[in-house]
Amino acid sequence: MFAPAELAAAEAICHSLANATKLPPVEYGPGSGSVRAGDNPYVFARNLAASRLVDGPVVFLEPYYQNNRIVYQRIQLGDYEGLRDVNGVPIKSIFREYADAVADG
Repeated sequence: MFAPAELAAAEAICHSLANATKLPPVEYGPGSGSVRAGDNPYVFARNLAASRLVDGPVVFLEPYYQNNRIVYQRIQLGDYEGLRDVNGVPIKSIFREYADAVADG
């Protein structure tokens, strides 16, 4: 269902993203087409056509949801350098947070 290289990459990236975003894992319901891959609550296997079109490991990332009030607010701020106050918390641009966390993973 998934290659060991994909699982290792997904676990490393999701660990970094979870630490950066502080967002909880998504709970997919029955019939979602998602199957937990391993023990990590952030990593799922899905049967996506795009992953079959690439000759190599594939990891899809979906760390943010626009229906999350804080995420939506951060997206609306756009990209910026340094930190900005978001609900009383100094935080970097959501775009830089995402890129940095993926690179760290």
